[in-house]
Amino acid sequence: MQKKDASNTRDCGEPAFVLPCIAKSKRKDSVKDSERLLIERRRRGFAAWKLAANADMDPTTYSHIERGEREATIDQQRRLARALGVEPETIFTGGAR
Repeated sequence: MQKKDASNTRDCGEPAFVLPCIAKSKRKDSVKDSERLLIERRRRGFAAWKLAANADMDPTTYSHIERGEREATIDQQRRLARALGVEPETIFTGGAR
């Protein structure tokens, strides 16, 4: 029997390259804004650079937001949501300045 490569899976057993693991509780507020952004981007088939371009945003800035390294401003939230074709509340829970 072959051993699983731990670096290739997440704690929930899903491959690391598919989608981030969502906490056992699937409530919207238990998931980070950055994870919801990643999920919506992938669901709609956008490459990260393409979504950034459609939202008139620098790809590096978008990358920092998607990885949770910085919060999106309200203006950035609106532009990203518009580029994805959703309401900002679908992805962002608030807290942006």
